[in-house]
Amino acid sequence: MEFFVGTLTREGGKGLLRCNLEEERIVELEALSLTDPSYLIKVDRRVFSTSSDIEGKFSSCVNEISTDGQMKVIARSAVGGNIPCFLCPSPDYRFLYCANYGTGSISVFPVEGRLRECIQLVEHSGSGPHPTRQQGPHVHQVLFIPGTQYLCACDLGTDCIEVYEASVQTGMLAHHSTLHLHGGPRHLVFADDTLGYVCHELSNEVTVLRAEDGRLSACQTLSTLPEKMSNTASAIRLAPDQKRLYVSNRGHGSIAIYDVLADNKLHLAGFWAAGIFPRDFVLLKDGRILVADQRAGIRLLGKDGAKIALCEHLGAVCICC
Repeated sequence: MEFFVGTLTREGGKGLLRCNLEEERIVELEALSLTDPSYLIKVDRRVFSTSSDIEGKFSSCVNEISTDGQMKVIARSAVGGNIPCFLCPSPDYRFLYCANYGTGSISVFPVEGRLRECIQLVEHSGSGPHPTRQQGPHVHQVLFIPGTQYLCACDLGTDCIEVYEASVQTGMLAHHSTLHLHGGPRHLVFADDTLGYVCHELSNEVTVLRAEDGRLSACQTLSTLPEKMSNTASAIRLAPDQKRLYVSNRGHGSIAIYDVLADNKLHLAGFWAAGIFPRDFVLLKDGRILVADQRAGIRLLGKDGAKIALCEHLGAVCICC
C-alpha cells in the first residue's frame, strides 16, 4: 500500500516522502525536497501539500505535486498568510481551502485542471485566555460538514469554530455561525451531517458536537489523558464503523481510545502507546494504524495497539493514503 508522509525539514526531515507498506515493513520509495510540508491530501494521482518552500512570494504556499512517475511540483500558489497547516477540498473537488495558523486566515483556491491563485482570503480576529497561545487567531483546520456546503474552521487562538457557507459556483465563503468553546479547538471529525467530535490542543479534551443547518452545539466533553500532565492533543480520527474514536496525545505519547455509545456520547476505553510525539495518524482498512511520530518517525501499530514497525524519520507530522 502506497502512502505519503510530510516531514519537517527544520527538524531534519527530508520533505515529502513516498512510502510503501509491505505487510509489516515500511519502505521509503522516494523523497521530494520541500520545506516543511506540514499537511498533505491526495486527490487521484496528485498530492497537495502546504509548505514554506521558497523565500519571498511563495514563502507560505500550497504545492500541487504529480505522483505519476517521479514526484514533482507542477503548480504552486501563495496562501496570502503564513504557516499554512491544513487543506480541505470542496465536495465537488473544484476548490481547495487552506487553514493558515500563523495569520489566522483561510485561503480559497480554484483547482479545476490545475491549482490556481488564491481568490479569497478570510481573516479571523479575536483572542483567547491563554497568555501565549491565544494572543490572536490561529486557524488550525478547515473541514466540510458531510453532504453540505458548510465549512467549519477550528480556530485555536480564539476558542471558536467558525462556520462558513461555500458557494457551489464560485467557492467563495460567507460567514454563517460561530460556536464558542474553550481549550483551543484544533481538529474535528464528523460522523455525518448531524454529529461531530473536536479535540482541544490546550485543554487536552474532546467534545461531542451536534450539527443542524450549519450551526454547531457542544454536548459532552471528556479528557484525552489519564491524569493531568504536560501534553498537547493533536489528531482525531473516527473508525469506519463509527464505533470508536481516537485522539493522539503529544507528551503522553499515546492514542486515547473512546467507545461511541448508543446515544453517540463517548466513553474513554483506554490508551495505546504511540511513540514519543504522535502528531498525526491514519486508520487502515485492516484495523492497523500508521502514526507520524514527530520525534522518531513512521510507526505501524497493530489492531490491539502493539508496535509492529518503525521507520526512522525526523519531523514526521502528516500521513495521507
